[in-house]
Amino acid sequence: MEGNGLTFNPKVDMMVEFEGYDGLERGRIVGLSSEEIQVFFKGPGGSVVRKFRRQVARLTKSLDQSTAGYDNATSRKAGAPRSPAKPKVKSAGFPMFSGFDGAVAVFKAKYVLGFEDAGYLKEERSVKLKAREAWEASFGHGQAKELVKAGNNQEIVKRVLGVLSLLNLQSPFDKIALKKALLKSHKVTEWLEAVLASASAKEGGDGFEALLEEFRALDPDAALKVATWPNVTLLPFLITDKGFPFIKPEVTKAVALGLGVEVSYESKLNAKTYSACCQLYADLFTQLAPLGARDWLDVQSFIWVVGSKA
Repeated sequence: MEGNGLTFNPKVDMMVEFEGYDGLERGRIVGLSSEEIQVFFKGPGGSVVRKFRRQVARLTKSLDQSTAGYDNATSRKAGAPRSPAKPKVKSAGFPMFSGFDGAVAVFKAKYVLGFEDAGYLKEERSVKLKAREAWEASFGHGQAKELVKAGNNQEIVKRVLGVLSLLNLQSPFDKIALKKALLKSHKVTEWLEAVLASASAKEGGDGFEALLEEFRALDPDAALKVATWPNVTLLPFLITDKGFPFIKPEVTKAVALGLGVEVSYESKLNAKTYSACCQLYADLFTQLAPLGARDWLDVQSFIWVVGSKA
């Protein structure tokens, strides 16, 4: 559950303890401001600086104030420029919660009645259901196969863009890049077949590499802009109840961090990260189902609401 604020007066160079993550129990305060605390941790994965908001920080003053082994931490006063650290310390995001109960608390802070909250149904679930229904109306009942057989790229693109226009899950940059690629590509039928094949696979990881290649093939000159995590994972997620996660990197990483889950994230799309995110969604659904989650549309909304607060 979320912390209730600090019970001590933090100072730069003070050693503190945090029970939220394996291997990151003890750290040294290296920065302070009126709103946040920066703590240098040494963990099994390397050194990191994590930020905590004062009002929810789950930190306690360590009984052991020895700084041995933490001398490379860069201390600085609030507002002062950061000095180069040797070795370099990778800055990581900071969650506003710790553990599943904390995540639920963040979610219910916005939607008090959870997945049955009227605001949630209007702002989150109904939007995605409307887009799913539009996909079914455009490509269901054998229409997709007929369009592919006829090689009707123009009609396929028109219908796909119509569905995507109902959603706000992609960034404007991702949406524009995909739209441009679809409008200029001669590989649209192959791309649609890959989308449908991926969404019909038994497990989310099956068919991912083939789907990724078809996204890249839409516009090889702009493959990096077209084949992004949100673009590649959106449609299989949208048109199925479970099994295919939608990956919005920052919020997904933030929730995984708060839950203490490793998703092996890399900005370069790969099957390992995708499979890890499949497992994250599956585990969350198991935990959220007793709270009213119906499918992975609800899991994605949960991740978005919680992760965007981090």
